[in-house]
Amino acid sequence: MRVAMVSATEAARADLTASEAGRDAVRLALTADVARGYFELMSLSARERSARRALATREASLDLQTKRLQAGVASELELRQAEAERAAARSLVATLEQQKERQGAFLEVLLGRSARQLWENRLTVAATSAFASRSEEH
Repeated sequence: MRVAMVSATEAARADLTASEAGRDAVRLALTADVARGYFELMSLSARERSARRALATREASLDLQTKRLQAGVASELELRQAEAERAAARSLVATLEQQKERQGAFLEVLLGRSARQLWENRLTVAATSAFASRSEEH
């Protein structure tokens, strides 16, 4: 009987250790996904800012080409090219905005809170640790 109890205790300890290892693996994977997601969101924001600057440049170029055409020193082709470049820049900005929204939603799902809050407060190690602590409580 004592041998059976010792075996049962050892089996329970092994199950507990396996469960803890599984929990730790999930926590590590979640932390890695959050970090990847956050850095992707930062990258998309930087790309969007750059695309917006390019759009402003394209709009200024279009204005210049319009004035040049009116003055008779530019062709209709140059104006149409400037319009096409502006349209491409607008499209890129819209695409990046959509990607940022999707990435933000991804982080919201992982963290159970608003990605906007995280973005505005700049995700810190403390925020990640707080999430991990919350997970331990459940």
